[in-house]
Amino acid sequence: AIGTAAFDGVPLREIDIPDSVVSLGCGAFANTELCRISLPKNLQHIGSFAFMGTDLTELTLPAAVKKVEWGAFRSCRLERISVDKGNPYYSDEGDCLSERRTHTLLFCAAGGELPADTLTVERLALAERGGSSITIPAGVQKIRRTRVRGEYAPLMVDFPGEAGDIITFRVTPDSYAHRFAKRNHIPFELM
Repeated sequence: AIGTAAFDGVPLREIDIPDSVVSLGCGAFANTELCRISLPKNLQHIGSFAFMGTDLTELTLPAAVKKVEWGAFRSCRLERISVDKGNPYYSDEGDCLSERRTHTLLFCAAGGELPADTLTVERLALAERGGSSITIPAGVQKIRRTRVRGEYAPLMVDFPGEAGDIITFRVTPDSYAHRFAKRNHIPFELM
């Protein structure tokens, strides 16, 4: 295992992790200059904020990964995320990382589009997507927000758009996402 904050802040640019490593702890590579990583084929767990603040633009999740914690890719520059086709737990549809069993969106790469079968949008899943708007599928039943010391973080933390604006949701009328946007004062467009 690579422990919590093991390389946090180290000026690391690239790394090949040996296949003996099965877990990356919380913040393991946070705030590094990491732009290339080769994840081990036996990796099973990626902790929260493991790659926060890195310069990674592409990442391939190995087949053995069973658990990716929310926020693992916070403040990452990922433009493309792919999942080994042999991984039964995660999907990379639409350049997004989603948990197959629960249909939970964990991360949406820059310019990615939410899979149509998404049911839950996890905290920080849209934080690095960029752009001015995103389509929220009609079937979404829950959108989680980040809490800081028991209070919800500002909307800009979870839903940042261009030029300092909050991202605009494109929603189906009377859907959960439509009600969520209205309740939280998030700009929205009806589809």
